[in-house]
Amino acid sequence: MNVEAAQRAFKRPHVKRAFNQLVNAIRENAAQSAYLGIVHLSNTANSDRLKFDTRKWIAGVDGISPVQKVEGRHHHNVQFGGFDYGEEEPIDVTPEDEENQ
Repeated sequence: MNVEAAQRAFKRPHVKRAFNQLVNAIRENAAQSAYLGIVHLSNTANSDRLKFDTRKWIAGVDGISPVQKVEGRHHHNVQFGGFDYGEEEPIDVTPEDEENQ
């Protein structure tokens, strides 16, 4: 098949329709195909590190997160400015000596 014959074929409506259906099927299944390829690689890889990384990626895609150490620190700072009673002169509440009475 030469270039001119391919161009003539692509001008036909049924060829265009079939080509577009094929391209759409490839696009719609690209994510699934990639996922299955990575699953296959995780089972057949020669490297243990590659198997570990692909399986960790698959677990992440499936919503399984790896165990992680979580450390939290809480700091509290409490300040108190005292009570304000709104009185201008302080009240003397010192008890009186019993000897002076």
